[in-house]
Amino acid sequence: MNRFLEDLAQHPDRVGRKDWAEQRWPSFASWVDRGVVQVHVAREFDLWPCEAPATTDCMRELVVEEGDWTAVCACDSQFAGEPERIDPQRFVIREARWVEWLATAAGVTTPGPVRELTPLGERRSGADSVLVLWARHTRVERELALLLEDHRPRAAVVLLAHRRQLQTLVPARLRGIPVVWLALSEVLHEPTLRVDLAEVRERHGVGGLDLLWPRFALALDDRYALWHGTQHDLGRTPAQLALLAELGTQAGVFVPRSELLPALFPDEFTNRGRCRTDPLKLDRRLRQLVSRVNAGMGEGPEGRLPIENLRARADTDGGYRIALPPYAFIDLRGEIS
Repeated sequence: MNRFLEDLAQHPDRVGRKDWAEQRWPSFASWVDRGVVQVHVAREFDLWPCEAPATTDCMRELVVEEGDWTAVCACDSQFAGEPERIDPQRFVIREARWVEWLATAAGVTTPGPVRELTPLGERRSGADSVLVLWARHTRVERELALLLEDHRPRAAVVLLAHRRQLQTLVPARLRGIPVVWLALSEVLHEPTLRVDLAEVRERHGVGGLDLLWPRFALALDDRYALWHGTQHDLGRTPAQLALLAELGTQAGVFVPRSELLPALFPDEFTNRGRCRTDPLKLDRRLRQLVSRVNAGMGEGPEGRLPIENLRARADTDGGYRIALPPYAFIDLRGEIS
């Protein structure tokens, strides 16, 4: 992925040998499947089944079937329907298809014509609008200022292919609007292949929780919980937010019931930590709370529910955990946007 983006930064319209690309880009086949890279074969002294001259400019739709490349001619000839098994030799990066794919990866779907600076579209996040753009290089300040004047978003994100393109100074604000410059080699999140725009929210407080995914699998604010990109309204159930926050601060670790109960139900405990009521009733309330969170938020991409249970054994009273690394959780409750 990183090498592909590095080459894209240097030559958006790169053409080369397929065997070179396969060795340099482990993800070569996936870019072909997405239409970003197109492969073709030079047959200078032959004709295709459609009887059209086979030159190096002859581009056909190529598909892989059981490991073999098959060419399907797209011309209007009466012979065009017969596919032919071929050996593709060259490739070309199709920047227009790249821009279409990148718009989807950034959460927008209306890219404009491909230029030095291409608007991918505006992303609505919370009450804010974020303008997302693709730039071939950083020398686009004038064009960017005009676009910001037309759209007037709360913030703008300029995506470039590789970190090396950001070695020159770039404006952090234009027309009074914050501008975030991001290198795709650093923010194109694998395996989701989504563009990480969390820096817009973290640096400028612009946008809603949805901007925090895929950097954070679980994010909380005073009303919502974001779980693997899906936002859940928990404003009427603050106890569920409190449970997620308690487990999220120790993400990946089983938190004992004896630690959770006083944190979630402080009115049921004395200052010395003694329980004022029947512990079994409190434990039942905790189990019900966990069940409601899991039922409401659903499974993650690997089929895991948000909260996992550790049954009580002789050496432990059991507990619960969120199966995430600590860096995948963020708690923004109490934050003033």
